[in-house]
Amino acid sequence: MAPCRSGQVVRGAPQEGGRNGKGAAVDDIFEGAKAAGAEQGSFEDMYDDDEEEHGGGRFKAFSGAARTLAGGEAAPPQQQQGQRRPERRAVKIVFYANGVFTVDDGEPRSMNDPANLPFMEAIMRGQLPPELDPGDPNVQVNVNLLRSEEEYTPPAQPKVKAFSGTGHKLGGSSEAGGSGGASTSGAGAAPVLADAYGAVTWAGADPTLPHTSIQLRLADGSRLRAEFNLTHTVGDIRRFIRASRPDAASGPYRLATAFPPQPLDDDSVTIEAAGLANSVVVQNPQQHEIVVVGAGAAGLAAAYFAAVSGAQVKVLEKTDEAGKKVRISGGTRCNVLPSTVELPRDYFTDSSTSALRAVFRWASQGVYAGEHAVASSFLKLAVHPFLPYNTPSTWSLDDCHYWLSNSHEGGIKLALEEATGKWFPASNSGAEVRDRLVQACRKLGVQFAHGAGLEDVQQRQDGGWELQLQGGGREAAQRVILATGGLSYPALGTTGDGYRLLERHGHSLHTPYAALTPLLGTHPGGAQLSGISLYEAELSAVPSSSGGGGSSGGSKKKGARAKAQRTAMLFTHRGYSGPAILDLSHHVVKALERQQPAPQIRAQWTGDAAPEWEARLLEGGAALVSNMLRREGLPQRLAEALCLEAGVPLDRKLAELRKSERAALVAALTQYPLPISGHEGYAKAEVTGGGLPLNEVDCGTLESRRLPGVHVCGELLDVFGRIGGYNFYWAFVTGRLAGLSAAEAAAAAPH
Repeated sequence: MAPCRSGQVVRGAPQEGGRNGKGAAVDDIFEGAKAAGAEQGSFEDMYDDDEEEHGGGRFKAFSGAARTLAGGEAAPPQQQQGQRRPERRAVKIVFYANGVFTVDDGEPRSMNDPANLPFMEAIMRGQLPPELDPGDPNVQVNVNLLRSEEEYTPPAQPKVKAFSGTGHKLGGSSEAGGSGGASTSGAGAAPVLADAYGAVTWAGADPTLPHTSIQLRLADGSRLRAEFNLTHTVGDIRRFIRASRPDAASGPYRLATAFPPQPLDDDSVTIEAAGLANSVVVQNPQQHEIVVVGAGAAGLAAAYFAAVSGAQVKVLEKTDEAGKKVRISGGTRCNVLPSTVELPRDYFTDSSTSALRAVFRWASQGVYAGEHAVASSFLKLAVHPFLPYNTPSTWSLDDCHYWLSNSHEGGIKLALEEATGKWFPASNSGAEVRDRLVQACRKLGVQFAHGAGLEDVQQRQDGGWELQLQGGGREAAQRVILATGGLSYPALGTTGDGYRLLERHGHSLHTPYAALTPLLGTHPGGAQLSGISLYEAELSAVPSSSGGGGSSGGSKKKGARAKAQRTAMLFTHRGYSGPAILDLSHHVVKALERQQPAPQIRAQWTGDAAPEWEARLLEGGAALVSNMLRREGLPQRLAEALCLEAGVPLDRKLAELRKSERAALVAALTQYPLPISGHEGYAKAEVTGGGLPLNEVDCGTLESRRLPGVHVCGELLDVFGRIGGYNFYWAFVTGRLAGLSAAEAAAAAPH
C-alpha cells in the first residue's frame, strides 16, 4: 500500500457559518480532510527549494498522520544507508466555485457526477483515491487541496513536450529508459465517463482483473502509457486518449500496431483479442480526407488504393447497397478480367489514342510515394519508364489479377474460362467479388454512407471541397473522386448525376450514349430464330454511303469498317445480342442518336470467309445443301432460313447448285446484312459510351482541369472496353490511379 499524506493549501479557507450548495460541499471535503490529519497551509508550503521538481512543481511533505489506502496509520518509510531515497509525488486537486474540480490541471470533473463521489469521499477520509495509487510502495504521494473562488474555465492547450520514456515491442518486454509523459496506473475499476462539461474521464484498469501496459505514440510525437484490462477494447484506447489528451483527439485519426503496422479500426475488439498486451499503439493523423462518390468497381478501387496509401476515405453511395452492378455483372457470374489486352483494339473512345495510352501509362508506373509501399507489399510491380506500343500498363493483367487474388480478405479465387479467355471468380458469384472489395475497403478503415447521392460540389477557401448531398446533407473533403458511373442500368442508380455535375462546372462532354447494348431487328428470311446461339460468329459494321456511322474509338477512323472479334452471338425474340453484337452496337446507337444513317451490321455466321465456303460447296457432291450447312456448325433453323433467303431449295444437292445460287448462298453465309431497326438503350446497356473527354483531365492523375482537387474515374470518362472483362480492368486501372493520386496530393497539402 502506498502511504498518502493529505496536505491542503487553501486559497480561501472555509468560512465562518459555512456555505450553501457547492461551497458547502467543498467545506465538507476540506473539514473532513483536516479531521483526518491534513494541515492548513499556503501556496508556499507546497514547495521546497531543496527538492527536485515532480509533476510540474517542487513540494515538501506535510507533517501529520499519513494514511494507507485502508485508512490506518502508516509509518513513513525509513531510509537506510545505501538505499535510494523514497520517491515522492505531489498531486494538486483544485476545487472551483462552479462545482468543478481538477486533478493536476487535468480534465474538469463535476462534483455532481456520482462517478466522482468515491474520489471525494476518499479525500474526506484522508485516504488516497484508488486512481492516484502509483502501485509502488516506495512512492509517497502528497495530496494538496486548493480552493479557487473563481469559476473553472478551460485553459489554452499547452505545447506538448516530446516523450523520452520506455517503449514496448509487440509481445516484447519493456525497453530501458526513463518514464515520462502522462501515465495512468489507476487501481479503480470504473467505466469511461462523461462529466458535466461533456469531457471524457478515464478511471483506469481494475487491478483485480488481468491487465497490461500499453504505450501510445501520439501523432504529435508525444507518448502516453496506461494500464488496461485485457477486456478493454480498442474503443477504450480512443477514450483514454480523449480523456488524457483531448487536443490529440480533436481531429480524425487511426490507430495501428507499431510493427508490423496493422490498422486497429474495429473499436469493439478487445485488447486481448487484438494481441495488444505489452505493446505499442501508434496514432496516425487522418487530416487528408478523401470522399469517393460512387461505390461501383471504379469507386471501390479508388477507395482501396487511397486508403492503403494512408488517407482517410469515405464512400458516398446513392443506393442502399455498394457494388450492385458488380453483383449482377455477367449474369451474376462477374467476368472480372480478360486474359489479354491490346491497345487500342480493345477500347473505344472519341478522345485521342495517345490520351488513352497516357492514362494506362501513368496508371502503371507507380510514381507516387504511396504507391511504392503498395508495390512492395501488394502488387509486385515492376516500374518501367517506357512501355511497348501495344502494352497497356506495367500494372499488368497479371498484377491486377494478383491484387484481386491476394488483397481482399484472403483473396478472390479466379478461374479462367479457356474457350472465351475470360477470368471469373471460381465461385461464379458476382456477390463474392463485390463483398470482397467492400470488406477490403472496410478493413482499411474506409467508411460507407448509403442513400447519399451527390447534388453538387463547392470549393472552400482553403482549397478543400464541400459536397452538397441530395436531400440536404453535407460532407467535407480535401479531395473528391467522382466514380458515379454513367447511364446504363438506371434501375441500379446510374442516372447520369456525374455528367450533370461536370457540365454544371464548365466541362464539355462527348455526348453519352448506350454502349454494349442489344440490337433490335427481324431475323433472316422472316423466320423466328429466338434462342439460337452461334459461338464463332464474326460481325462487321460497314458505314453507310454517307459515312454517318461515326468513330468507333481508339485508332478507328470515321468511315472505316469496324470488326468484332470472332465470338458468340444470340438471336433474341426482339433482335440480336451476345458479345459479337454488343461490341459493335455503339456504331448503330451513335448514328441513330445523331439521326444519321446507321452502319450496316454484316454477319459471317461461322467466322469462315467466302473462299472457304466456295470450296466446300464445290466439293460437296451429292449431299443436300441443308445437311452440309448443319455439319459445318449452322443450327438447322438458321441454315434453312439462309437457304430460303438465297433462293436455294432445301432439297437441292450441292452438285446441282447453279453458279448464281452458289454465289447467293456464299454471300448469305459470309456477308449477311442484319435487318437492324433500333437498340435496347440504357436499360440493357452494359456501359455508357461518351463522357468526359480525356483532354479535360490530367492523364497522370485523372484530376479535372476545371475542378482542381476533383478526380474522375471509371465510366464517367470517355472510354469503354469490349465485352470480356475489359471494363472492369478499366475501372480498376482508373480507380487505382485516381485513388493514389488523390491520396498523394492530400498528404502533400498544408494542414
